[in-house]
Amino acid sequence: MKKALILLGCMVLLIAPVMLLVGCFGGGRDTLDPETSVVLTNRFYAEHRQQEPLGAGVPHERARQTVTVPVNPERIIVFGLGELDTLLYLGLQDRVVGIACFGDSMPAHLQAVFGNRTRVAGLGVANSDFPHNPNYQLVAGLNPDLIIIEGRQRAGRGDTGHFQRLSAVAPTLDFGLTTGHMLRDTFYNLSDLAKIFPDIADDVASVKTKINAEIKKTYALAQTVNQRVLMVLKNNNAYSILGREGRWSFIFNELGLGEGITGLGSGTHGAAASESVIIANANNIDMIFIVDRNNANPTNTLMSHTIFNRLPAVPNNVHLFNSDWYMINGGGVQFFLTQIAQVYEILSAI
Repeated sequence: MKKALILLGCMVLLIAPVMLLVGCFGGGRDTLDPETSVVLTNRFYAEHRQQEPLGAGVPHERARQTVTVPVNPERIIVFGLGELDTLLYLGLQDRVVGIACFGDSMPAHLQAVFGNRTRVAGLGVANSDFPHNPNYQLVAGLNPDLIIIEGRQRAGRGDTGHFQRLSAVAPTLDFGLTTGHMLRDTFYNLSDLAKIFPDIADDVASVKTKINAEIKKTYALAQTVNQRVLMVLKNNNAYSILGREGRWSFIFNELGLGEGITGLGSGTHGAAASESVIIANANNIDMIFIVDRNNANPTNTLMSHTIFNRLPAVPNNVHLFNSDWYMINGGGVQFFLTQIAQVYEILSAI
């Protein structure tokens, strides 16, 4: 009997860590009460996988994936700055328990609110190097009810498994946006938040109305001034150019400004600033919008650049935006309203 008890005790000691690990990584998450949960679709996979492939090894069944999410989750991990911006606007900031670390690049208004939250990915986080790569022990240790990811975690840095592994911890929604369809996908995500948090449904409807009104006002002004814009992304000493299929597609597609250079293609970081392409379109460029990833005030550098200084738009029609445009752009409704207002102010001065 004594040997049997000892053997039983050893078995318990061996099984307990396994049960703890299962608990940490989402055991029981599949049995959420249907009366206190909502079934949502990760629309990115359902609608856009043809435009933006998921990467090698990612199962195609993710394209039809539904996710059961608890209503009014109290503990949320959020990886994207745009999503933090939206949750703050909707008054849900206290539900956020974990975030990705973006170092000094985190916008000031988000740092002020979320600066004390646990970092689960990014600079200075153990077993992580970029916001792309979560530390799964830290994620599981926060016991989240919901995880919201974006494009950076969709595939990660050479790892196609982040989505699946995070889904094993808690219900995971991908709020990443499709290049060229920023407004539509932002509204999709807002609609999902209204289902998850029924008490903010009126606030979601209100902010959609407000965004549409600001877009309509700015679009009307854009048609009056009839300006063609070249979007420029500066990263240290490198420049790239973007159009209506790029990171700031709303400038052209929603706000109605013309493209200084057409046919630049899709992509979040743009095309290299080709001298032949830029000079060939010099007379088509009325304004230049520069987004500086490094906040180094590149206006003077741009004006002395051997390519850009040959454009008629330089220096009188060059407008600088800080790194918030790069870091938050996409999904953040509070900052989206700020971006629209900045463009409207520029156009109003013409």
